Amino acid sequence: MNDILFGNNNTKTIKRLSKQYFKKNKVRNLAAILAIVLTAFLFTSITSLAFNMVSSMQLSMQMQKGSKGDGTFGYMTEEQFEQLKNSDFVEQAGHRRTIGYASNAVGHSVELNYADSIQQELTFCVPTHGSAPEKANEIATTELALKALGVEPEIGAEVPLEFELRGKTYHYDMVLSGWWEASNDTVSVAILSEQFVKDNPDVVKNTHAVDGEISGVTFSEVVLKDKTNIQEQMDSFVYSIGGNPEDMSADNFILSVENRWEKP
Repeated sequence: MNDILFGNNNTKTIKRLSKQYFKKNKVRNLAAILAIVLTAFLFTSITSLAFNMVSSMQLSMQMQKGSKGDGTFGYMTEEQFEQLKNSDFVEQAGHRRTIGYASNAVGHSVELNYADSIQQELTFCVPTHGSAPEKANEIATTELALKALGVEPEIGAEVPLEFELRGKTYHYDMVLSGWWEASNDTVSVAILSEQFVKDNPDVVKNTHAVDGEISGVTFSEVVLKDKTNIQEQMDSFVYSIGGNPEDMSADNFILSVENRWEKP
């Protein structure tokens, strides 16, 4: 250190004394350094473990419910879904149009839907083998659904598909484009393509307000920009488009449910 008044330079002396002190107490100093390093490592490990445990528990609850979204809207028309998708409080909005249930599945329920890529991601329906359907005759589902339909889980396999709708039985010979492992032993989702929807307007015609038929009704898993007061935001949107989120018997009822992940 340079002394302005007397011009002394003590830098070399200080360094020499520091080295002598460190050598004299070498074992103790090394132990102290090691203790600091181990403490930091253990703190980081415990924090990381706790975070992973919380994330794992949340993922498990999400898989049980079948959704990663903040909430679910349902029983909408396509026009109402467009309003939802373009609203300023939504970050992501999945698109699902229901068709019904496979009537030829044995021992396992197979729900038939059109779902876009966002809806597939938010509902754990992304194929881990093959890919999502694109052609009108393509389908993707779980290995349990395929077993119930009597089909081996092989890409390109023919999948016989039957369902009943408005008093009529429909039969399609589909081709397996992809599949994934089921997270539910009771029911699986089977995804049909957007082209299927375009080619079969009578199947996905929304007549729910007239006959209560579920086919053609639109659902959506949503991720909101603001995570506070989620249910209030969702209900407010429903009211803004002329819907009723409270009375299930109302003609303008729209499902509006927040997904809660905390432990019961």
